[in-house]
Amino acid sequence: MILLTDGHTYGDEEKCIAAARKAGMDQIGISALGIGEDWNTEFLEELVRHAEGTCTYISHPRHVRQVLQKQIRGLSNLVARDMQLRLNFTDKASLGNAFTCFPEANRLKPEDSVLNLGLLNRNSWVQLLVEVIVAPELEGEHRLLDLELSGMVPALGKRETASFSLTGKFVEQPGEGQIPTAIINALSRISLYRMQEQAWAALDEGDPVEASNKLKAVATRLLDLGENDLARMAIVEASRVSEGKQVTGKGRKTITYGTRALGIES
Repeated sequence: MILLTDGHTYGDEEKCIAAARKAGMDQIGISALGIGEDWNTEFLEELVRHAEGTCTYISHPRHVRQVLQKQIRGLSNLVARDMQLRLNFTDKASLGNAFTCFPEANRLKPEDSVLNLGLLNRNSWVQLLVEVIVAPELEGEHRLLDLELSGMVPALGKRETASFSLTGKFVEQPGEGQIPTAIINALSRISLYRMQEQAWAALDEGDPVEASNKLKAVATRLLDLGENDLARMAIVEASRVSEGKQVTGKGRKTITYGTRALGIES
């Protein structure tokens, strides 16, 4: 189901979330296309999360056709749905934060130690960044967690599962090993996404100075990446906040969804 909406439910948000949860249990996916500026981001994000969908910001009605075509192409290239990664930690480790890095940057919310990854399309992949908190004073080689990746494969008519373990070797004096480029790029992408998250959180908590500083930092990082239009939007909104004005709906959504979809080479 592809939902075109202005994001207003007129008092029945809980019923909508319950309907989305039931749709997900019945293997009916829901993706939301939020049109315009005045819609509830948190509500639509929560709605699609229960039904393996995505939430897309459409700044102008003329973009609807393009986004719809992309959504339909994705559905026609479906390889697996209801992708889940179960994390079974040992007593030596625990979960910190978890994000998807590709195809878009987004924070994952674990449910009973399970990360819901949604759909997997042909000729694509899902890249994750998972923060593992390790017990202090841990030395030697230790198994930290067991992982179980599963997904429903429509072509096979059954659920496929793969299991593997993560171990780490800890020494008192680490050497000068080289960090893989893929990890550096993933951290860079998530760092940018988290900065704009922190900007909105500071604004919502009544700290305009911190919000403005975070937005300026986002703008600087975007300029480094050559994303000039998005950087200008962040600078404009940072100036509004520093002057005691409200951010615009267009600016907040453009920055949020722009940094989420930003391609950082991996």
